Amino acid sequence: MPVVASDVGDCKQVIENAGLGQLIPAGDSSALSQAIINYICDLESAKIRGLQLKAHVTTRFSEQVVSKIIIDQYQKIK
Repeated sequence: MPVVASDVGDCKQVIENAGLGQLIPAGDSSALSQAIINYICDLESAKIRGLQLKAHVTTRFSEQVVSKIIIDQYQKIK
Protein backbone atom coordinates (compact mmCIF):
# COMPACT_ATOMS: atom_id res chain seq x y z
CA MET A 1 0.00 0.00 0.00
CA PRO A 2 1.15 3.55 -0.58
CA VAL A 3 1.81 5.78 2.38
CA VAL A 4 -0.63 8.38 3.63
CA ALA A 5 1.11 10.38 6.34
CA SER A 6 1.04 13.68 8.16
CA ASP A 7 3.54 16.23 6.91
CA VAL A 8 5.83 16.11 9.93
CA GLY A 9 9.50 15.38 10.41
CA ASP A 10 11.26 13.79 7.45
CA CYS A 11 8.13 12.24 5.93
CA LYS A 12 8.31 14.75 3.08
CA GLN A 13 11.83 13.63 2.16
CA VAL A 14 10.73 10.04 1.73
CA ILE A 15 7.21 10.36 0.40
CA GLU A 16 6.71 13.58 -1.52
CA ASN A 17 10.08 13.69 -3.24
CA ALA A 18 9.43 10.23 -4.63
CA GLY A 19 5.87 11.15 -5.60
CA LEU A 20 4.71 7.77 -4.35
CA GLY A 21 2.50 8.61 -1.41
CA GLN A 22 0.43 11.43 -0.05
CA LEU A 23 1.29 13.93 2.66
CA ILE A 24 -1.50 15.49 4.66
CA PRO A 25 -1.17 18.68 6.72
CA ALA A 26 -0.68 17.74 10.37
CA GLY A 27 -3.97 17.69 12.24
CA ASP A 28 -6.19 17.63 9.14
CA SER A 29 -8.27 14.54 9.83
CA SER A 30 -10.69 15.28 6.95
CA ALA A 31 -7.86 15.33 4.41
CA LEU A 32 -6.39 12.19 5.97
CA SER A 33 -9.65 10.27 5.71
CA GLN A 34 -10.22 11.48 2.14
CA ALA A 35 -6.74 10.36 1.07
CA ILE A 36 -7.35 6.91 2.53
CA ILE A 37 -10.76 6.69 0.85
CA ASN A 38 -9.21 7.68 -2.49
CA TYR A 39 -6.75 4.79 -2.28
CA ILE A 40 -9.47 2.35 -1.19
CA CYS A 41 -11.54 3.38 -4.22
CA ASP A 42 -8.61 2.81 -6.59
CA LEU A 43 -6.91 -0.32 -5.31
CA GLU A 44 -4.92 -0.94 -8.50
CA SER A 45 -3.31 2.49 -8.30
CA ALA A 46 -2.71 2.00 -4.58
CA LYS A 47 -1.00 -1.34 -5.24
CA ILE A 48 1.24 0.11 -7.97
CA ARG A 49 2.23 3.15 -5.89
CA GLY A 50 2.86 0.94 -2.87
CA LEU A 51 5.20 -1.34 -4.80
CA GLN A 52 7.01 1.66 -6.31
CA LEU A 53 7.43 3.27 -2.90
CA LYS A 54 8.73 0.02 -1.41
CA ALA A 55 11.34 -0.25 -4.18
CA HIS A 56 12.33 3.40 -3.70
CA VAL A 57 12.72 3.10 0.07
CA THR A 58 14.53 -0.25 -0.15
CA THR A 59 17.05 1.22 -2.60
CA ARG A 60 17.50 4.62 -1.00
CA PHE A 61 17.44 3.60 2.65
CA SER A 62 18.96 0.13 2.65
CA GLU A 63 21.24 -0.86 5.51
CA GLN A 64 24.28 -0.53 3.24
CA VAL A 65 23.32 2.95 1.99
CA VAL A 66 22.51 4.32 5.44
CA SER A 67 25.64 2.77 6.97
CA LYS A 68 27.80 4.42 4.31
CA ILE A 69 26.17 7.80 4.93
CA ILE A 70 26.79 7.51 8.67
CA ILE A 71 30.41 6.39 8.23
CA ASP A 72 31.05 9.21 5.75
CA GLN A 73 29.69 11.73 8.23
CA TYR A 74 31.92 10.40 11.01
CA GLN A 75 34.91 10.56 8.67
CA LYS A 76 34.23 14.25 8.06
CA ILE A 77 34.43 15.13 11.76
CA LYS A 78 37.68 13.28 12.47
